[in-house]
Amino acid sequence: MKEIGKRRLYPEQYKKGAVSLVIEHGYSTVQSDQVVNARQKKLQRRMNRNNKRRK
Repeated sequence: MKEIGKRRLYPEQYKKGAVSLVIEHGYSTVQSDQVVNARQKKLQRRMNRNNKRRK
């Protein structure tokens, strides 16, 4: 996710995942955001750890 000013830009995969949770699995929009955001944060941490190991 990138922030431009106060506006956030979400990757397409993030949007698709969030919508899928609401439509296909009955999550509320708030629950969907929490689940997808947690996954994205976890992925970012893993990527950061991998980058540190490569240096």
